[in-house]
Amino acid sequence: MRVIRQQPTTSATALSLPSRRDLLKWGVAAGAALGLVGCGSDETGSQGQGGSATPRRGGTLTIAQPTEANPAQALNQNIANQSWRRAVYDCLVDFDPERREVVEGLATAWETSADGKQVVLTLRDGVTWHSGRPFGADDVEFAIDNAINSTPSFQLAWAFQNLQGIDKAGNTVTLAFSEPATSIYDALSLLTIIDRESHDAFVDGTAHVGTGPFVWGDFAPGTNITLRRNENYWLPDRPYLDGMEVRFITRSEALVSAVRSEQVDMGLNLLPLDRGTVEQDGRFDVVAYNTYGAALYVGANVEVEPLNRKEVRQAINYAIDRQRINDELYQGQGKVSAAPWSPTSPAYDEGWAEAYSRDLDRARSLLASAGAIDQVIAVEANAAQSRAAEIVAFNLSEIGLETDIQILEPAVITERFQNRSFAGLYLAFHGWNTLSPVNVVYSAAPLRVDNNLFRFASDEYARLAGELATAVEDDQHAAIEALTEFILDEAFCLDAVHTSNNVVTQQDVHGWAYNVWDEMLFADAWKS
Repeated sequence: MRVIRQQPTTSATALSLPSRRDLLKWGVAAGAALGLVGCGSDETGSQGQGGSATPRRGGTLTIAQPTEANPAQALNQNIANQSWRRAVYDCLVDFDPERREVVEGLATAWETSADGKQVVLTLRDGVTWHSGRPFGADDVEFAIDNAINSTPSFQLAWAFQNLQGIDKAGNTVTLAFSEPATSIYDALSLLTIIDRESHDAFVDGTAHVGTGPFVWGDFAPGTNITLRRNENYWLPDRPYLDGMEVRFITRSEALVSAVRSEQVDMGLNLLPLDRGTVEQDGRFDVVAYNTYGAALYVGANVEVEPLNRKEVRQAINYAIDRQRINDELYQGQGKVSAAPWSPTSPAYDEGWAEAYSRDLDRARSLLASAGAIDQVIAVEANAAQSRAAEIVAFNLSEIGLETDIQILEPAVITERFQNRSFAGLYLAFHGWNTLSPVNVVYSAAPLRVDNNLFRFASDEYARLAGELATAVEDDQHAAIEALTEFILDEAFCLDAVHTSNNVVTQQDVHGWAYNVWDEMLFADAWKS
């Protein structure tokens, strides 16, 4: 058994934001780090015991995941589709999860103008859709237009908000913006390039025609998805596998049992306790992602007494025992942080992560100054976060607050989300915290500037987010500092622990990879 814990390379003490020069420089390393063109190694993003061994053709890779896939929601990234979306579809570029380097996809080169307002993409030659139709510049234009105008919209559609036009010339696509497009490569690395001729089937999830290494086979609700090898994939001699099957095994103990009995080759999204069980068995490889892309947060409805007072929200955050949550719920595998930036984000700073280090005396003082001692606060969560809710409730009792824990049913949570009507505090997860910091304030529901889940609205918040969205080079440092300190001070939604995915595989599985969005890549995967 090998346990692979990949550590982020971003400095824990220095804020290092990528400049436009960085983005151009990253292009030099295209294809070198992500496992898109090489055989498996044990570096971040390319997993298994491949090493220098020769990949073997053939076989079907069988994967078990605890959530049922949602083929009708393939435009956007979500945990239910992380196993198969990038097997069927390619993106224009990708990001290496360790080095944060832009690497090749359907685009082989990219260039940003000096003022950041023009992006030129050179498309790969010889790519065909699974239908046999050639891929070209018209498909890129359609995919971007669809991302902007679809309902629900693409999760990073805001990155195209200042798009003025698209110019096509042969295999070159030029995007023209009215303002610097500082996060465009984030969006291009997530944007699904879909077939315009089968768009209706894409929307309802009945068929998926992509350019990826595997062709859509069949979806059996409640059971599985099957994929078969794309015999005309643009990457020579790939994929190695003949096919893939993704099975839905919703009970965690049954999923682990399927791996241990060798019914499946891979098990995804292991709970921390299940990971500990598997680690004791020497027959498997356990991979812990280094992205820390899922952040457990504690949000506060700012229109509910006494959470409408900033001092109360700050007191709560000084009281929360983040380390206990990490130790008890995640076996110490997560990263404790109050700030919304993952340790792999260019905005991560240890000082911001520790901004609300546990301090009960300070919490009590803030609470007293706000006149909120002995008030009752609802603490809401879904069933999966019930233990975290209990810890938070106990922490609040330590500073003189009474709590009412409410474990919500899925239908109630949906209603709360739609109406932004949480009764007090709410515990859940957000993403978008791994790349450009501005993604969080425009795409993460609990923290977004407009209509966030906790009814926090501020002209200053909008101004700071807007400044970061258009900041270039040296101005980025000041912009992210101002925005982070504002979020920490207002304390309407602060993080507790950043966690990552755990995957267990049989030891004959090699070469698979994942990107910075935790989506799995199987073009280079093979079985020995």
